[in-house]
Amino acid sequence: MREMSTDRPDKTASPYTIDAGHFQIELDVVSYTYDQRNPERTKTRVDQWDIMPMNLKVGLLNNADLHVLLDTHMVETTSISTLSTHERRSGFGDLTLRLKMNL
Repeated sequence: MREMSTDRPDKTASPYTIDAGHFQIELDVVSYTYDQRNPERTKTRVDQWDIMPMNLKVGLLNNADLHVLLDTHMVETTSISTLSTHERRSGFGDLTLRLKMNL
C-alpha cells in the first residue's frame, strides 16, 4: 500500500492515485469563499458557503482511479453595492466525474 495523498475537494489535485480496489472519501464540513470582482467597477461581492463538499475516490488500477466530486449544498449571495441589490441562491451544486491516470 502506498502512502495516502489527499486531493481535498476542489482545493488541490495531486498526481497520485490510490491503490486498486481501495476507496477514499475526502470532505470538508463547511467551506467559505469570498470574491470581490470589479472588472466593470460595479463593486460586486460574492459570498459562497459549501456544506459537506466531498470527493469520493475508488482505485480502478494501481495507476488509475475514478473520482466523484459532489457539492451537496451551496448558498451563494451576490451583492452589488452601486445598485444596492442582493441576490441569494441555494441548492445542490455541481457533480463532477474525473478519471486520473499516472503514466
